Amino acid sequence: MRAHALLAVDVVVFALVDGELRTRLVKIRDGPFAGQWAFPGGLVGADESLEAVALRELGAAAGVDVHLEQLRTFGDPERDRRGRVVATAYLGLVPDPAVVSESDRYLASAWVDVGALPALAYDHEAMAAAALERLRGKLGYTSIVRTLLPVEFTLSELQSAYEVI
Repeated sequence: MRAHALLAVDVVVFALVDGELRTRLVKIRDGPFAGQWAFPGGLVGADESLEAVALRELGAAAGVDVHLEQLRTFGDPERDRRGRVVATAYLGLVPDPAVVSESDRYLASAWVDVGALPALAYDHEAMAAAALERLRGKLGYTSIVRTLLPVEFTLSELQSAYEVI
């Protein structure tokens, strides 16, 4: 076992797709969680900021305005079977799922309805719950829902976004 913990960043990103709130999941290629679904994430390099890792893991196209905020730190010593890894989770919101690129690090990726998530690796089910709670909570006192909509939208589209979330 390592003498010190490793630091990781995981990104719970949401988009409105076909009238549903969806989140991007990736299927893990290697390790003890191989074949399981999780949120995109990775270890923090010695010269990287947490936000830089979140953007890297999100794979957002250059120049795309992505709403990204730190959600919470997950530090249960048993969260990763490979050893002690502390993860900072980020909440990401994109107006179009196409701005998130595919990565060959994973077996697959998919945009999944938040109401129909499969079993997730690590402690990502807790991350999903925390991210959804944060998003729903901010609806009442911010205009955060606009980050899920195109630049121009109708009042009906805005109302629908509130209702879906």
